[in-house]
Amino acid sequence: MAELIVLSGYSGSGKSTLAASLSRSGTYAVIHSDDYYHCYNPGTDVTALLISIASEFGRHNISVIVDAVNKHPNDRERWDRASHIFDSYRWLCVATPLDECIRRDAQRETPVGAAAIRAQAQ
Repeated sequence: MAELIVLSGYSGSGKSTLAASLSRSGTYAVIHSDDYYHCYNPGTDVTALLISIASEFGRHNISVIVDAVNKHPNDRERWDRASHIFDSYRWLCVATPLDECIRRDAQRETPVGAAAIRAQAQ
């Protein structure tokens, strides 16, 4: 029985930490959008790329946790449509205050930056 869990939230909100915790409770492939930043070109539809990867796992009956910002208004609708491949689907919003996200991000080895996180909130 394959499950899809999509985590949504600003950079620094704790999505990766939650993904790690959830993955310990079962057998999940974990897709971190951060792992693909090096290959994004301007104009890349990141959500389409992540949906494609997650869907391939689902077709093989593998449960997936997706860790992505999902900042565009229609991202949830797109994930909702893609979820039909899975037996179970959850969308989890990691609601961390903006200032805390910026503070956490500043401690990262490769920070996204306060301006980028504020842009995610717009």
